[in-house]
Amino acid sequence: MDTSAPEEENCLRESDMSASSGEPSPRAEKPQPTKSDRSNPRVQFSESHHQPSSSSANNAPRGSTTMIAMLQRYGYDLEDPEGGGNSLAATNSAGILSLREPKNNQTAFHIAVKKGHVDVLKALMKLPRAEEFVNVGDKHGNTPLHFVASKDKADLQTQLGTLLLSMGANLHATNVRGQTPLEVHIMTARADSHAFVKLISFRGMQLNNLINGGTTYLHLAIERNFLDMAGALVNAGASINIPDHNGVMVSDIIPTKVLVRLTKYMREGTQSPPADVPRLTCKLCKNSKSLLDTLRDCHICGRTTCRNCSQKMSDVKDPEQAVRERLDKETLAARLCETCCTVTRLRDKRLAEQKKFNETLYGMNRV
Repeated sequence: MDTSAPEEENCLRESDMSASSGEPSPRAEKPQPTKSDRSNPRVQFSESHHQPSSSSANNAPRGSTTMIAMLQRYGYDLEDPEGGGNSLAATNSAGILSLREPKNNQTAFHIAVKKGHVDVLKALMKLPRAEEFVNVGDKHGNTPLHFVASKDKADLQTQLGTLLLSMGANLHATNVRGQTPLEVHIMTARADSHAFVKLISFRGMQLNNLINGGTTYLHLAIERNFLDMAGALVNAGASINIPDHNGVMVSDIIPTKVLVRLTKYMREGTQSPPADVPRLTCKLCKNSKSLLDTLRDCHICGRTTCRNCSQKMSDVKDPEQAVRERLDKETLAARLCETCCTVTRLRDKRLAEQKKFNETLYGMNRV
């Protein structure tokens, strides 16, 4: 898969895409046109369409005309893609979202996200049929959510992304390169952050399917050494035991210290390899499967282990902690790999120390 930054002119890394571009925050007030404004057809978009003399033209919604003027004032270079059609088609509320930036065929949604204009995006969302345009792609197939995914500031990602998702933005939409917003985010991120992954978590995103290039989102995050991002993916259900197109799993390539770090994000039942993945050797000692030693998946990390490289949960878990967690017999009979045994013991020890400290603090252990 091509991991280089997009070279198209509407590259998701355009300088004007940054929220720190220095542009004034757009407001909803109606701008007062000047003479120079009226001479500019792009500034006064509605005047560039010849208004019919009928009473219906005089009744065109004033708010929509104000909206267009505001968009043009803040650099939203929008035109009617049909070119000189009925004036009402461009000035009524529903027609505003049909306008396009002529160079890259972007909608007002794209530009609002690109410029980081949260207030403008909120105003656009209130227009009739706005949800029909939230997943419209530009010339390169990038939706507004693709642009959100490439933002550098986590707070802007959260604000803009939350608004788009509330309107039904498609997490699985792909551009002409076959990239989803999440893939764009991982490939273009300049720093390790879990903000965007948390934003889209538990919304039906398929994290363990092979994506463009035959890899997984978790493979991409690990390759870029984005461990916070990888942790958020694991917490959302991404498995370290999904083979890529070469049969390589994340669990095959990460060092032990990274595995230990990821275990704190793992949820029960999310890490076992798919049923069709053969369990032929122990992931730890590499010994082959035998008739006398059935390989089992670790209950926490999901790696396939032999009996010598694993222990029962009941032999590892602190009994009091097991009671507090209400672990059933089946769970206590499950096996843990050596790494997860160590992690479990340390975690239970820390919890026991915290419990003892709390009891001392509140005087519960006094005679």
